[in-house]
Amino acid sequence: MEKSAKEVFNEIQTTIESLRAQLDELEEKLALMAAAAPEETPEPEKIEPEPVELEPVEEIPEPIVIPSAVEESPVEPEPVDLSIDMEALGAKTVPDAKNYQWMIDLPGGPVANVISAISLNDRVLFINTLFKEDPSLFQQTISVFNAMETINEAISYVIANFPDWNLNSEVVYRLMMAVRRKLN
Repeated sequence: MEKSAKEVFNEIQTTIESLRAQLDELEEKLALMAAAAPEETPEPEKIEPEPVELEPVEEIPEPIVIPSAVEESPVEPEPVDLSIDMEALGAKTVPDAKNYQWMIDLPGGPVANVISAISLNDRVLFINTLFKEDPSLFQQTISVFNAMETINEAISYVIANFPDWNLNSEVVYRLMMAVRRKLN
């Protein structure tokens, strides 16, 4: 039987709390050992690393192109109407966003950039499953999320640009929880 995202999240939280308690105990033991240790300790032998010659880079990668929606401009942008005619897009209408588990669960501490809330493993998962193995589409989407101010903007963007996503799936849950850490 598969565990729900909430159960997995709670297990992770419990593990983190346990590790923090163990770390506190180890820090206390280390402090006691440091207090009991003689004041003069021999300095460890320094080992000089061997010099490494780096090969010159022949090709410089092209810079990532950021969509115009997120380019910074000194001019105040005009408000954008994010309402979407879902039937015109040929997509199913979306029920109230409060019906999604990722809108109910607590997302974690706030972050300044969505990418900092996504682990390397999740990045690979998102690129391979949600973004059809297109890393640049993933990066552009994260840039767009970072430029947004509300979670409703992000939901509208996802619905408009990724109508084939199952908004109740575990993968979308993980991505949207990271997005909520930036936009909540």
